[in-house]
Amino acid sequence: MRSLHAELSQVRAGTPRLIVVEGPAGVGKTALVRRFLSEAGDLRALAANGEEVEALLPYGIVEQLIRAAGGPVPERLRGLDAPGGQAPDPISVGAGLVELLGTLQSGAPIALVIDDAQWADRPSLQALLFALRRLHADRVLTLISAREGAPGELLGGLHRLVDNGRGTRVRLHGLDSAAIRELAAAMGVGHLSVRATERIREHTQGSPLHVQALLEELPVETLERPADVPLPSPRNFSAFVLGRLAGADADAKRLVIAAAVVGVRCPLSVGAELAELADPLPALEQAIAARLLEEPRSDVGRGIIAFPHPLVRAAVYHDLGPVRRATLHARAAELVEDEASSLRHRVAAAQGQDARLSADLAAFARGEARRGAWASAADALLSAGRLALAGPQRDECLLRAVECMLNGGDVTGASAHTKVIAGLPGSPRRDYVLGSLAGMTGRPQDAEPLLIGAYEQCDLRTQGGLAADIASHMAHLSLTRGKGSEGATWAARAVDAAGDGPLVPNALSCRITGLAFSGRIAEALAAGAALPEPSTDMDHASMDGYTGRGYARYIDDDVLGARADLEPISIVCRRRGPAYLAVAALLILAQAEFRSGAWDDAVLHGELATSIGEETDQYWLLGGAHFGACAPLAARGEYDAAQAHADAAARVAAVVGSEFVSSAFAAMASAHVARARGDDESVARALEALRPLEDVEVLREPGIVGWQELYADALVTLGRLDEGEAVLAPYESRATERGRRSAMAGAARVRARLWAARGQADEAVRSFAGGLAHLEGLPLPFERALTELDFGALLRREGRRTAASAQLRAAHDAFSRLSARPFLERCDRELAGCGLAPARRHHAEPNRLTPREITVARLVASGKSNREIANELVVSVHTVEFHLVNVFGKLGIKSRSALVAAMLAPADAPS
Repeated sequence: MRSLHAELSQVRAGTPRLIVVEGPAGVGKTALVRRFLSEAGDLRALAANGEEVEALLPYGIVEQLIRAAGGPVPERLRGLDAPGGQAPDPISVGAGLVELLGTLQSGAPIALVIDDAQWADRPSLQALLFALRRLHADRVLTLISAREGAPGELLGGLHRLVDNGRGTRVRLHGLDSAAIRELAAAMGVGHLSVRATERIREHTQGSPLHVQALLEELPVETLERPADVPLPSPRNFSAFVLGRLAGADADAKRLVIAAAVVGVRCPLSVGAELAELADPLPALEQAIAARLLEEPRSDVGRGIIAFPHPLVRAAVYHDLGPVRRATLHARAAELVEDEASSLRHRVAAAQGQDARLSADLAAFARGEARRGAWASAADALLSAGRLALAGPQRDECLLRAVECMLNGGDVTGASAHTKVIAGLPGSPRRDYVLGSLAGMTGRPQDAEPLLIGAYEQCDLRTQGGLAADIASHMAHLSLTRGKGSEGATWAARAVDAAGDGPLVPNALSCRITGLAFSGRIAEALAAGAALPEPSTDMDHASMDGYTGRGYARYIDDDVLGARADLEPISIVCRRRGPAYLAVAALLILAQAEFRSGAWDDAVLHGELATSIGEETDQYWLLGGAHFGACAPLAARGEYDAAQAHADAAARVAAVVGSEFVSSAFAAMASAHVARARGDDESVARALEALRPLEDVEVLREPGIVGWQELYADALVTLGRLDEGEAVLAPYESRATERGRRSAMAGAARVRARLWAARGQADEAVRSFAGGLAHLEGLPLPFERALTELDFGALLRREGRRTAASAQLRAAHDAFSRLSARPFLERCDRELAGCGLAPARRHHAEPNRLTPREITVARLVASGKSNREIANELVVSVHTVEFHLVNVFGKLGIKSRSALVAAMLAPADAPS
């Protein structure tokens, strides 16, 4: 209890916290949470309960939280239970939760309470996890209680949040003798002897639920009897429940039994009809008095009844004979309103295999898949497989179920079926699923032969759709490994195999990206030329092509055009999924923003990419996501945050065998941090790991990773000139051959430093001038400033101080605007060497603010309201207001207009 109150104190101070309470069934998790809430004072609780029978109904937990909140519902949270529509993506729902929580914090702190989370639906948990990651200065305490041993894929993300310092885990064990005596006194049982309490502890193993049952049902004299008279076993808890049920009249019994068949929670009207009661209220009153049923506080007036504890419902349900249970489920299937619940009852009523029910479940799964309700589709297919008559039908259902799990981001859950699938008879779909599992768990070398073999087994006349899916997966896998030509070829095969069938998701983007990766940039841009300008209102059918065209524009130095494509498509994917496209669009967008000087946005979108990737198990893309956040943080001197992303990228690379998206980006992240620190030895050491991979298509192509420029630059600084020449020369030649201006400029800068290190200053000057000419007109401020800094340093050493000061002033201005502190400090040192005093920093210099405060201040300066800023950053309005208070205090201003003036004022120039 002290731990819970300590976390609440932090929440009251403005820090959101998470508490995960775990323990065996009946140990008192719910009681602990309820007691804490009763002691917490002014805390507004929004409660939801996981229910085993509703674990695969999407967003059931979120719906309960929305009802508990009351009031206006954010647009992104409307219609979650609307039948037949497109299932919203957990990312979008999570953003809606953030918005909802932001509107509720004007008064008391908020407590989100999720009981029995082991039965919570996966989409709700994904949305909740996304929302918790986006809370920063919100007075929100999240309390999760879950049964010990709950599947790791369900609660793993919450555990990681706790492990990262965002909360605490409370593990409950049984009550000790002292606690049992305290409970007995609180219940009015009277004083128990030490011997009696010890006997109770031994018999119940300290389970509060069982202890309470013993204290309620047995007189003190029985509890105090000698040890040779045994107490009832805690395993007989159901006997206590059934004893209460036996004491009820016939109507109350029928209502309780009917409710047990329906679930932990049940509409009273459904329970009454199933129990054949015209007037259920007298029966309900008696059941409540016997503590067999209750009316949940959050559902008062809504006609909902529930069991006080799942064990009570379990005792009643499992006491039913199989015939009566099946009969009641069959009748319940006709009474419930939604198709999913009806099918669940039909499954429970089924006696062995049932071809018709299996076919109905498969049809339902196809509909769920079409609207993106992947978890529900997978569960229906697993049930269909169990009921199917023939082995091939069972196998097909399992394979399609695992496909749905992978599409829904449940990589861990899908992987649990790997051994069974590997034992199935060989088929194209079996090998496709095994290859998909291998690819999405970081084993591309195992995935490729499986996927290629699956494709070759397909008969394109009858299995065109499957062949298209396999080819599309191979295209994505090839691109993550940096194999551009293969990626483009597989994308074309996917389109050809699909024929007149449904469009293959992301095939055009894969083709454009593959062409760009292989140096065929003109073909890549031509392939996407017919695409209209993107918008955030696009549907799934019109999304394809923009991520690829955005990447091609990025490679072709059109970073502003890249951002114009990638920003709206990233918003669409965040709202509607799929998650892997959201991560891919965001990580490329972050890189384009870094190069174009929008570093606040780059940090925001890079960290959003990592957040989404981690929450949806997109491990194969996480290396690139972490690099997108790391590069601007490192360049600004935010070393701790940058190093955290570099370390995370390295951990991903250690388990994901992708040459491009994991290995290359992990090396680049470490190199960027080391370069900002001025540690050239570490730069060289990080990039040395890419030498064995330099024949990978994307790694030798200029303008994409650019590792050769950083590596050669570090080697020159270390005096390893011949090695630097060996790395630089082929990169320089290919950049010139491709006409890639930014890569030519970067190579020219390093070539100039190489000339200077060899004592050929005139050649160095020409190379620097050539590099600046290549950059003319390109919106690449950081790359230009690096060249100006190195050029100015050379000119100063050559005694040409006037020319040096011009270059250094230009570099200083750019670094100031970017808040590139490590490079600004180097520029100051060079200016001092020219006899010029370093610039006096302007009072509003962003380095005085945190990265998040800078972002908020910049968006205020652009004229956006607090709510608009919250929507863009996917945080609550309360968080925006918190950051603004800090910004005003640090800058000594009192109004938004003053902030606009401060942010737009130029920094003082060097004197």
